[in-house]
Amino acid sequence: MGDNHAVLDELADLGLTRYEARAYRTLVARDRYTAAELARESGVPRQRVYDVLGSLVERGLVVTRPGEVVRYSAVDPKVAVDRLMAVHRASLDRLEDSTARVVDALAPLWTVGRAETDPLDYVEVIRDRDVLA
Repeated sequence: MGDNHAVLDELADLGLTRYEARAYRTLVARDRYTAAELARESGVPRQRVYDVLGSLVERGLVVTRPGEVVRYSAVDPKVAVDRLMAVHRASLDRLEDSTARVVDALAPLWTVGRAETDPLDYVEVIRDRDVLA
């Protein structure tokens, strides 16, 4: 059971909600589930299971199997994790670009600020007679 919690935590670290992680973890264990079966097995509330499944399908982690009753299947975990990591990589790429723009904008201001000198920087006021000696 502890291993199951670790997997759920790691899926959450990759960007899934707790319900999405529970649903995906349950889907991996069997070829396909109906929404009702998944809700029962995963512990995801039945009123939430459809939006959770919709989100997983939208992210490409789950596929639907049409039929009289729609069934859901997990994609290969390697593919799923690669897709989740791709989202993080894209986010980091955007952050790197943003960081470079911030540095480009602030570097000239910082350089100008270091070159500024105030004549009073060279004046020392001595108030103690002992220091004069």
